[in-house]
Amino acid sequence: VADKHVPHPDRFWEAFPAGNNDPAALARLISSLPDGTTELLTHPAFAEGCRRYLGDKADRRAAELAALCDPAVRQAVNDAGVELVNFRHL
Repeated sequence: VADKHVPHPDRFWEAFPAGNNDPAALARLISSLPDGTTELLTHPAFAEGCRRYLGDKADRRAAELAALCDPAVRQAVNDAGVELVNFRHL
């Protein structure tokens, strides 16, 4: 990717490893991010809006959404000085 000059993050991490949707665990992950750009893999969703398509996965995705919206996670982002960006900013 870098050889072709395609914009990309420095690293790619799963935000909720092993299905751990605990906001405190996500806050710790954010607090430990190294310098550079890290893409965090998430699949948040509203359970009722996607249950028909996702079946059992809908609850996990809803838990991811709840963790991402948790005030402790926002505080960890602020405390760590993390800048939330999209691919246009790479």
